[in-house]
Amino acid sequence: MNEKTYSTVKEAMVMLHVSKRTIYQYCQDGTLEYTKPAGIIYILNESILNFLKSGIPKKGKTPVIKSTGTISKGDQTENCET
Repeated sequence: MNEKTYSTVKEAMVMLHVSKRTIYQYCQDGTLEYTKPAGIIYILNESILNFLKSGIPKKGKTPVIKSTGTISKGDQTENCET
């Protein structure tokens, strides 16, 4: 059975070395996949790992991970073949 695991916003902040506001922004723009039961945000660990594999973005260049295996950086797209 493949059970999904989640991290809190605080745990994600530590893993990604970013602020709470940045985590909320990544959730809002779809960079990190999350769920919000009872008003508390839990971020899918697989989403955090995918983010780390794609590289930490430069300021203003938040990558959006698409299910096609590509990363969109504004008007540039990179292939994420492994």
